[in-house]
Formats: sequence, C-alpha cells, structure tokens
Amino acid sequence: MANSSVCDVIQRVCDDLERCQETGRMLDYLKTLGQMPNMTLSVLETTRICRVVGKLRKHSDSAVSAAANNLVRQWKTLVEAPIVRSSGSSEGAPSVSPVAYPTSSRFELFFSKSKDVDDLGINMPTWRKILSNFHLVADGKAPLIVLDTRGGGALSASGGGGAAPPAQRAYPSVEHAFQAAKYLHGGYRDAAVAFQWGGSIKGALAAKQAGSRKGMASRGASLDVAAWGRGEADRVMTAALRSRFVADPVFRTVLAATAATGITLVHFERSPAKSYWGGAVKESEAGAPVVVGRNRLGEMMMLLRDAPPEVAIGGDDA
Repeated sequence: MANSSVCDVIQRVCDDLERCQETGRMLDYLKTLGQMPNMTLSVLETTRICRVVGKLRKHSDSAVSAAANNLVRQWKTLVEAPIVRSSGSSEGAPSVSPVAYPTSSRFELFFSKSKDVDDLGINMPTWRKILSNFHLVADGKAPLIVLDTRGGGALSASGGGGAAPPAQRAYPSVEHAFQAAKYLHGGYRDAAVAFQWGGSIKGALAAKQAGSRKGMASRGASLDVAAWGRGEADRVMTAALRSRFVADPVFRTVLAATAATGITLVHFERSPAKSYWGGAVKESEAGAPVVVGRNRLGEMMMLLRDAPPEVAIGGDDA
C-alpha cells in the first residue's frame, strides 16, 4: 500500500524538479529520491515521479542525466520484483493487496463491456473498451509480437526490428497472449498454437475460457499454480502490455490522453474485494474515493503510460 505521506512528499519533489533550473539542486533532489527508504512500486505508480525523472535522462547536463538514468535503473528493480502468491489467492493470481491513490484523481473504470462515452477529449467514445485486454490489437489489423526468451514459455516484449527470432509469436490480443503463456509455462506448446494470430481460438472470451482450469483440463493440460504465481503472471502481463504498446497506436493514444487528464485507471471487476487484476471504486468512511481490489492491470497500464519510451517498449528488458 502506498503511504499517503510519502506520496505527498514525492508530489512536492515532482513540482520542485519541474520548476528547478539549477543543476546542483536537481542533483540534490535525485540523490534524495535514491535514498528514500519508503520508495515502493505502489508509490512509483501513484505519483508522477517516473515521468518527471524520465525527462531528466536526456538533460543537457551530463551529471543530471547520469543521475536520472541511475535512478530509473534502480526503480526498475521494483517493477521486475516477483510477487509471492499467498494461499488465499484466486487461481493463477498473486496475492491481493490494497493500494492508495491520490484522492484528487479522476477515477475511471474500464472493461470489455464499458459503456461508450466520449469524455476523453480525443473523439473516441469506445476508449474504455479499447483499454480492455479483450480488445483486438489495432482493431484486428495487426498482431502484438512477444518473445519466449526463457524456454519455459515466459513472454518478453519485442520492441526492436531486425529478423524475427525462432521463439517470436504473434497474438490478436493481450488476452490471447496471457492465456497462451499458461500453456507454454507447462510445456504444452502444441496446444498454445491455437491462441496465436490465425489460430483456432478467435475471440478473447474464448481465449480466457480456454486458459481456465476447466479449459486447460479439457485440452489435457494443467497449470502449476504455485510456480505461476511467483511473479510469472505479472511478468507475462507486463510483457504483453508492452508489446501491445509497440504494435497498437490507438492504445498509445488512449493511454496518453488518460495521463494528460490525470485519470486513475481501474480495471472493473464484479467481485472487487477478491480481485487481483481489477477492482472497483467506492467511498471511504471519510467520504474519499478508494479502490477496492488490487487493480494490478490498471496499475500496469498507468506505469506503462508514464514511463520513458525506452522503458515502456521494453528497452533492455527483453
């Protein structure tokens, strides 16, 4: 959970850094950020600090740019850290934990059946549906590309050009890529082919059903939930989202617009208290909006949209 007092401090540092013109003071701010003991992934995701520091990576002063680059590399270890699954988690999902968001934020729910409302200022009333993992990449005109770099089925983002490596795979949606990874994780490579671009599993809902416990059993497959839960689900989802960010200009446009308008994205789930990937927005006893549920998918999208381009597309993570 992000400590609200820590977030307040970070927000003030963001404001000061954006106004600061003196390289000495910039270096002091960056040093302070690097030494903060309460810096967590949740804090990075609920503040503007990644975006502010990311801009300084190309500062004209070499000392400032070097310090900013070192800080981003330090923070990336938080993004990549595995999340351990507790015994009370739902199938295939790491443990649920609460997250605090700035109460001044505009909260918006999104999922595959969201109502069409043109309220983002980009003449795109279906933007909430576009954010869903069920949405076909580039409206079905192009696949997202992922790489299997670990041999066991784990996916990595592909943001570069050049010849396609043997383990490169194309999928019509993030949902297809995520569910296929479960089969690849268990070594069921032949069954995983059905999820790929042009494969027999066409719709995203069908892909989700095929990746369920029952769906896998019907195809003679099973998921080692304990092994999958130790950060694997997070890593696979991050890779698929990064790949979509590369392949889908409409997805990038929507994310940029939500950042510009200060929106906190919440992936809607009907049982929010038990949800890891999503949640819902409710009013606290103090009257402030709070997110119930882990909302990990919403967090990942906000981290992706706010990250420097080289981090968003995968950079040296692949």
